[in-house]
Amino acid sequence: MLKQKILSYLANQTAFFDPENISDIFTASHIADKFDIKRNTASLYLNELVTDKKVIKIISRPVYFLHKTVFENQFFNILEYQYPSVSALFANQPQIESNHDLFSLVIGHNQSLKKPIEQLKMAMLYPNGGLPLLIGGSSGTGKSYLANLLYQYCKTNQLIDENAPFVTFNCAQYANNPELLTSNLFGYVKGAFTGADHARQGAFEHANGGILFLDEVHRLNGEGQEKLFTYLDNGIIYRMGDTKNSIPLHVRLIFATTENLNDNFMRTFLRRIPVQVTLPDLEDRTKQEKEQLIYLLFRNEAKIIDRKLSISPQTLINFKNQHFIGNIGSLENAIKNTVAYAFAKQVNQDLIKITIYDIPQQFVNQQFNPNSQLNESNIEIDKTTDLGYLIHQSNPINEMIYDAYIKLSYLFKKNPQQIDITPDIENELLNEIDRLFDKLIYENKQQNQNIIKHVINTVTYELQNLEQMFNVQFNGNYIYAISYYLYYRANFEYQFNQINFAMMKSIQQAVKKLNPHMYRLVKQLFRSIENKIDLQTQAVDIIILTLYLNKMGGTENSGLTKAIILAHGYATASSIANVTNRLLGKNVFEAFDMPIDIAPQDIANKVINYIERNDISRGLLILVDMGSLKDIYKFLPHTINSPIAIINNVSTQIAMNIGSLILDHIYLEKIIEEVIPKNIPEHNIIYPNHNKPKAIITTCVTGIGTANKIKTLLKDSITNVLNIEIIAYDFQALERDKGTDSVFLLYNVIAIIGTLNPNIADVPFISLEELISGNTNSILLSLLHEANQQTIQEINNSIIKNFSLERVIESVTILDTNKVINYIEQCIIEFENITQQALPNDKKIALYIHISCLIERLIRNVPLENHIHQTSQQCQKASLQQIKEACSVIEKTYSVEIPEIELLYIQDIIKQKTEFPELTQEF
Repeated sequence: MLKQKILSYLANQTAFFDPENISDIFTASHIADKFDIKRNTASLYLNELVTDKKVIKIISRPVYFLHKTVFENQFFNILEYQYPSVSALFANQPQIESNHDLFSLVIGHNQSLKKPIEQLKMAMLYPNGGLPLLIGGSSGTGKSYLANLLYQYCKTNQLIDENAPFVTFNCAQYANNPELLTSNLFGYVKGAFTGADHARQGAFEHANGGILFLDEVHRLNGEGQEKLFTYLDNGIIYRMGDTKNSIPLHVRLIFATTENLNDNFMRTFLRRIPVQVTLPDLEDRTKQEKEQLIYLLFRNEAKIIDRKLSISPQTLINFKNQHFIGNIGSLENAIKNTVAYAFAKQVNQDLIKITIYDIPQQFVNQQFNPNSQLNESNIEIDKTTDLGYLIHQSNPINEMIYDAYIKLSYLFKKNPQQIDITPDIENELLNEIDRLFDKLIYENKQQNQNIIKHVINTVTYELQNLEQMFNVQFNGNYIYAISYYLYYRANFEYQFNQINFAMMKSIQQAVKKLNPHMYRLVKQLFRSIENKIDLQTQAVDIIILTLYLNKMGGTENSGLTKAIILAHGYATASSIANVTNRLLGKNVFEAFDMPIDIAPQDIANKVINYIERNDISRGLLILVDMGSLKDIYKFLPHTINSPIAIINNVSTQIAMNIGSLILDHIYLEKIIEEVIPKNIPEHNIIYPNHNKPKAIITTCVTGIGTANKIKTLLKDSITNVLNIEIIAYDFQALERDKGTDSVFLLYNVIAIIGTLNPNIADVPFISLEELISGNTNSILLSLLHEANQQTIQEINNSIIKNFSLERVIESVTILDTNKVINYIEQCIIEFENITQQALPNDKKIALYIHISCLIERLIRNVPLENHIHQTSQQCQKASLQQIKEACSVIEKTYSVEIPEIELLYIQDIIKQKTEFPELTQEF
């Protein structure tokens, strides 16, 4: 239908509507020519669309028609459908609420106090004199402060006259005297009581036209509360002694209490107060708010004494971590006392230094932690200090954003009357924006991954929509830079002062003039995402993103080979593309980041979408990282007529080489020939060649578990003063590699201690049995020549103590040590009787240790499974049978059966073999 086609046409064109340069495409004449119809027919359809409330009509010369929904998405919502001029249309644009709202100065106005402040404003703004308001909260939470601020707010917003009164009435003074309460609150007439010689106005009449603040209202008993009903219900009062002559008043009532509402007020009283607000305790407010309050209170004191304060980090940590029962009031008292004490000591100094020694004892944190993370230097505060700077200085991320904002505004301070963005200024701005984005992405790990992914997905979706609407194309890797900025900005609140605020607005207009098309796109982007990512847009955000996208957004490198990067991971492809494009100074690569489990078909669809949006007549280079990505060509349509090259194992170096060749207009086949030979991976392992730390290796043929237990005993014996590392190491690796392991490259190995000698050249070996017997203590001690005589004696005594047979067996097994030693002794005696040979002491000690480990392995059902002589067991059967017979007491006592592999190891110890194979089981 023609009318619907005209409406669709207006929708497409209104997306590009520029109120400062209106095109004829919005006129009936142009639309008639477009659809090849008569002008009056076009006018008929257009006016019907206006009647249908789908089109806006601007009755100027010529008459313009705009699509209503698209206009509202682009600019602002409207109520009418016909306007006499464009200026009349934009006169309906809602004014952005001033950032200089009085409550924006309240610490926590956008955090813990956000909801209470909204309720306070609501109560004051309500028609016909506002609504009665009750502010609850513990003592010192700021009830009186907010009541006074509400008074200023009402005057600023012309809710009351500039000279309207603010009367404070403390109900505690009249808690148990209803007559005194009545006379002071409502006034009295002459003769109302003895001594009433003349009529007198009460608090209500004094507050007429303004605000009456009734503090500690919970101190009023039921009778006292009832006395307020007449005014709450009817807006009139009666003076004491006069029940006939009512006095109508216009008084806004604010009540305050520290007590629980349900326990201290009549239901009929609470029912008459529709707005009830509770302020949080100081400890329930955010850490940032408490920090802001501390800085504010120190600045207040600096104003009073008219000196600069230098506050130590420990002092600030104390106040931040201290619990103040009296909330902000107690914190203020603590800081006032601290400053007063420091000032008294340094009264003749221009700079007052404040340390923890100036804090009164009752305000020192009892859980004070001297190892708390501190700022490196003192914080200096005077009466002119910008609190925003102090707060952001203590938060590295906020400080980055704050510094960037200040630098942006500084670039224009030289000529604030005529702001114009020259190419030089634009480059400076972009350099500052690049630095900020780099820091936010690469120098911070404080982001919530789930939220940052939400922001990235939101920005990606909206920018894809805007690409079609505004006919531009964005490079995917820049989405991450924008998303990270918006993520941190949503958690950053900075209020520009009056000068900077006005300057930012002027800069915003200059940016709009620089690129109106991109400016409108950014405005639309923020309209789309503000509610989705909980961001309150400021002028500086529009400036930053417009400049950034103006440079990075739709740059076309026509006539060049196209290139994209596909990589698995959160931002792998984006990072490589971002770095490469910036180093090349051109947007050569577009990036696509892929989840690990993405299907090849889904990847191919993204490539196909890219091909459809770009001219790849000179070819397309696809750089991929690994896996299924290199096979995506199988899923690409056969209708593609341009050459496509896929290069695996992408890196920044490969991307740089390819990007340079693309910019040199080298064709695709030549790029492949040039790049591949130049990107063969090189490697080099660097080991320290001097000042290597000393180390002693502990090892055991039965596995790393026992080696670790020997390590523990040795560490207990050798003092830390010697700086010798004790390292448990696999025996098979030592024996196989013969000193070529990395441990010998990283450490100066001075000895190996274990059950068998791995025979490492030039490294002394001390057997565990020799260490237990004490035969080689002198050898070990000689290796510790750097220690003094007293230290050597202490080490010797520790070795004798820790490497007793009982202590070693106790360390390597959880079994009863005395019983294990007794049963192993029986085994050894039985073996000597069977074989008619006496075993030397060192082998007996080795058997004690090995068999104790063997018992526990069998009980845990993890015996050793391999032995180098396993295939020649047959010829050793008689010897193994003798060992098994000798160990029968072990099998009987612990209900286990010793396998032949374990018997072979016992035989090795008895015969003292030195070559052992790899083991697949550890102790």
